[in-house]
Formats: sequence, C-alpha cells, structure tokens
Amino acid sequence: MSTRSASPNRRVTLFLLLAVAVVASVDRMAMSVMVEPIKAEFALSDAEIGFLLGPAFVVLYALFGILFGMWSDRGNRRNIISAAISLWSLLTIACGAAIGFFTLAMTRMGVAIGEAGANPPAYSMISDLYDEHERTTAIGIFSTSSNIGILVGFAAAGLLSEALGWRNTFFILGAPGLLLGLVIYFFVKEPPRKASPLQTEDQAAPPFLTTFEHMWGQRTVRHLVVAGALAAFVGLGFSNWLPAFFERSFPEMDRGTINVGLGLVIGVVGGAGTFLGGYLSDKVAKRDIRWRLWITCIAIFLGWPIGLGSLFAGDFVVVLGLMALPAFVALFHVATLFALMQQLVAPRMRAVATAILMLCTNLLGGGLGPYYVGVLSDLLADRFGDEALAWALTSLVFFAFWAALHLYLASRHLLKDVAKQVQPVGSGA
Repeated sequence: MSTRSASPNRRVTLFLLLAVAVVASVDRMAMSVMVEPIKAEFALSDAEIGFLLGPAFVVLYALFGILFGMWSDRGNRRNIISAAISLWSLLTIACGAAIGFFTLAMTRMGVAIGEAGANPPAYSMISDLYDEHERTTAIGIFSTSSNIGILVGFAAAGLLSEALGWRNTFFILGAPGLLLGLVIYFFVKEPPRKASPLQTEDQAAPPFLTTFEHMWGQRTVRHLVVAGALAAFVGLGFSNWLPAFFERSFPEMDRGTINVGLGLVIGVVGGAGTFLGGYLSDKVAKRDIRWRLWITCIAIFLGWPIGLGSLFAGDFVVVLGLMALPAFVALFHVATLFALMQQLVAPRMRAVATAILMLCTNLLGGGLGPYYVGVLSDLLADRFGDEALAWALTSLVFFAFWAALHLYLASRHLLKDVAKQVQPVGSGA
C-alpha cells in the first residue's frame, strides 16, 4: 500500500493513540489539581504529597514500562494498549475510594502500572506508520497529549473537585478510558513493522541486554538520556506543584478558576511548543541534523529563567501570563528526543528502547522532581513561610540549564552515531 493511500488510516490511528495518551495525562495529572483538599483531609506534609506525585507513580511506571516494551517488540501492540488503558482507568476510579495515605499510594501505583503499557507500543507503532522525514512531526503531534491532558485535566479536575469533591472527581475521570479501550481494540489495526538496514521485519526481537548495549554504546544516547531525565525533573516538578502554588499564593481565587487558567496556558501554549518542537526539528534537520538539539537548547535558555522568576510577581494575571514561557518550552524537546532514539535503533528494538528511555527519564527525573520540590518546600518553610514553595520551584532553573548542556554534548556525537546505523545487531536466538 502506498503512503498516500495509507494516510487516512494512519491518521486515524495517530489520533486514537493521541486520545489514549491524553486520557493517561488527565488521569495522571488530576491528583496535582487536588493536592490541597487531599492534603487537608489526610493531614499530609508536602514531602508526602511529593511522594504521591513522584515516586509512588513513577517508579512502577518506569519499571513496568520495560516489561511492556519487551512485550510490545514481540506481541500485538494494539491489544497491549487496549488492556493497559482499561486497567489504569479502573484504578483511577479506585483512587476516589482511598481511606488514607497508604491506600491512595497503592491505587496510584496501580494507575502507574496500567499507564506504563501505553507509550512504548504507541511510539513503536508511530515509527512504523511514518517514515524518518516525517516521524518527528508525527511524534510531536502525539507528544501534545501531555499538554492537552493538562488542559482537560486541570480544567475538569478543578471544576469537578470544587463542585463535587475530590473523590467524585476520580470516579468521573476514570470512566472515559474504559470506553476508549474498547474503541482501540475494535478500530485500530496492528501495523506491519518496517524493515531497516539494522534489522528486517522477519527477525526476532533481540534480548533486552542486546538492545541496552546497542543504545548505551552510543555517546549520543547517553547524553540524550541524561538530558531527558533532567528535563523531566524540571517539567514534572514544575507542573505537578503549580496548582498548589497558585492556591497558596492567591487564596482569594477558587480552585476552578485557577485550574481553568492553568489548563489554558499550559495546555494551549504548551501544546503549541510541543508540536513546534517536533515540526521545527524536522525542518531544521534538512540543513544539519544537529540543529534538532541546538534549537532545543535555545528554547530552554529563553523560557525557564523568566518563567520561574515570575513566581514572585504577586499578581495572579501577571504570573499566569508569564507561565506561558516555561509551558512553551517544557516539552519542546520530547519529539526530538524520542524520534532520535527511534532512529538510532532497529524496528524490533524500538519499544524496548522507548521503555529504557522512559525508565531513565521518569525514574530519575519524573520520580524525583515532584518529591524534590515537596521536600525543599518543607525545608524552606521556616525561613520563607508562604513563599517556600515558590523558592523550591525557582531552584529548578539550575536543572534546566544542566539538561541543555547534555543536549549540546549529544549534538557533538550525533553525526557519528547516526552514521553507524548499519551496524548489525543480535537476533535474540
């Protein structure tokens, strides 16, 4: 089938995979919106809240992502996604029945296990549906799911929790995923895996260690993984605590208004940044593939310092407006990061490679980022009082610059590592 004739089907598949990722983002971020009522009901510290937002979710999400990645390189990716969304949707509903910190942590971990089964097979499917010259744009579209999820999740969770309470909000938000799981199963077809110079379609997926060694043997990959981990540390530490920051800094504003505003800024502006990060990456790569990484470094230096510094402006509209800068750049790197990783491995390695990248970025970055902010906020409380959380968030700018450094270092090895793509890999025999 030609690319032209296949376009409508692959676009539908991309849209449905995007919908799955949006539901995952909504269910994952909903707890961030309801930090204050959950904290009040269970008398939790910021460190305990940080544990729920970070390690309680991310550790299992990252570890099970490896297992789902290995399964996806061998099995039917459509079925894996359908089962995964059904599982995490049921456990999102279960979050609303939690009776304390322990049960909320357990259900949160269950959601993480389910959501771990979405992205590795999805990235692998997209890489088989789109050729190299358009793959980053497609992944950029898919990656807007985080921003769309924040737009929908912040607004919905804010308004619903204000009107119906946080428990009923979890009950309601978990329901759509159950329906979408059925839609994926009945309306998405498993695409054939494309051959490449590294590996042909009929070869078996190589062992996990073969994929890991192939990835880790490239300096580009090592720097990309560190950069991704640091970027996740900043982005998730920032986005998970932003609703609580606004509620504490502007107590005169109700939760629904705050989170509708945050949803619009982070969702719309952030989504534009995520998409443009992928789109511009494809455009500038025609001149020099290293520009994929250079433009991401530029975005980081332009967006994070002003955005984090604005937390002390003292005016709701000013702070909310300036949040557009970090929102725009927070996920600017994602499409480039995952597209380059797909380019540097074979088709039967792609899901595992995605899972390994997600393990490192989520475990080291996403897991520690929200927890770091919560712990630092507690430590600074005696000295800075109500501004402790703002100072904790501002400290993230150091990690943003650190991420940019590794993106630049990756660019220094990119041409050499891309040229080694024809290197043979193990067959898994």
